[in-house]
Amino acid sequence: ARPRRGATRSVATAALSSPTADKSYDYVIVGGGLAGCVLANRLSANPNASVLLLEAGGENNSTSISVPAGFTKIFRSPLDWNLFTKRQSEVAERMIYLPRGAVLGGSSATNATLYMRGAAADYDGWNVSGWASSDVLDWFKKCEGNNDQKDPAVHGTDGPYHVENPRYRNELHQKFFDAANEAGISANPDFNDWRRPQEGHGVFQVTQERGTRADGYRQYLKPVMDRPNLQVVTGARVNRVVFDQKKAVGVEYICEELSPMRELMTASLKAQGEVIMSSGSIHTPQILQMSGVGDARALSEFGIASVADLPGVGANLQDQPAVVVSGPVKREFEGKSVTDHIYNSRGNMRKRALLNYLLFGKGPLTSTGCDRGAMVRTAAAAGHLPDLQVRFVPAAALNPDGISSYIEFGRLASLGRRWPTGVTMQLLGVRPASRGTVTL
Repeated sequence: ARPRRGATRSVATAALSSPTADKSYDYVIVGGGLAGCVLANRLSANPNASVLLLEAGGENNSTSISVPAGFTKIFRSPLDWNLFTKRQSEVAERMIYLPRGAVLGGSSATNATLYMRGAAADYDGWNVSGWASSDVLDWFKKCEGNNDQKDPAVHGTDGPYHVENPRYRNELHQKFFDAANEAGISANPDFNDWRRPQEGHGVFQVTQERGTRADGYRQYLKPVMDRPNLQVVTGARVNRVVFDQKKAVGVEYICEELSPMRELMTASLKAQGEVIMSSGSIHTPQILQMSGVGDARALSEFGIASVADLPGVGANLQDQPAVVVSGPVKREFEGKSVTDHIYNSRGNMRKRALLNYLLFGKGPLTSTGCDRGAMVRTAAAAGHLPDLQVRFVPAAALNPDGISSYIEFGRLASLGRRWPTGVTMQLLGVRPASRGTVTL
């Protein structure tokens, strides 16, 4: 379902009216992804602080989001930004698709729900005060409401962010574990336990609550939407931060549903107010550059006056590339893929799968397909940490690009066509050496 944009929960707006006219705020949060939802929750907990959250995407009300298996229908949809890299010679002049959620909750509402903290050495290697593994572990535990891993030294059980073990099992999962053992990859009972190496095979925990996606919107923003000092506007695409010399005084945005002619609207700060940029790794540097914050020489080519000459804005972009390896199964396993458990031979959803989900919050509809796998340190690893994540999917891929396979799966399902049985390994380079940029 296409999200309804231009919505605001705390004011009623007529066409062509600005929901932020004649108002000022203590905090203007640009971007309603996971970080934006957390910030909106925590900052508005102070009843004396006025908080505005601007989200370019729509409301989070699609079953393709709440039902984990539905995420195959999200990619390349109105719930996604549909971003691509430029053509690159390193990947045969292709453009790589970058899925990013365009909805309240951001990519936490559109991802595979895997709960992976990384390794302790990732944080310690930054050498930044307050961001050591011992520092962030306390915050991980405070925010975590883990239903299955309950060791208090590692996990939290009372936090708002729900985490649990996958609620779907497939006999092909055990075949993968058996193969991993034969390859010398030992079992890892908890990939988020920093007291042991991260290497091994096992179950990836998921950010779900009884089989329903637990994204930033549902866990942090939705419970506080009725606070009188919190205003949330969707469909609000911020063009730039407005500065008075070097002091941010507000933001400028458009809301096409409220103004089809794209009238410029402004959200203003109070005297000591703050603009908080939480638009993700792509859009935060883009908006800053459009605001005059970035490489002054590059911005001048677009006629943008420099507010702060910071060449690092948009630089050092890091991402984890992924490819898939897929193949058929032996005849004895025909019909046993997760896709077979969801759809019958005519491409119709199986009643058993639907009832199991609706009644018990279990079964294949609770799975994004890739919640078992392994962390492996290859011969190319630069250090002692795993450099490859293997996600095992008990289903076939018809495209070497994993995301494109999910898109194709959603398309075939809508056409009532059966997906072939098979297994897939999605391989992710989790510590890449390559660096990219975000430019205008």
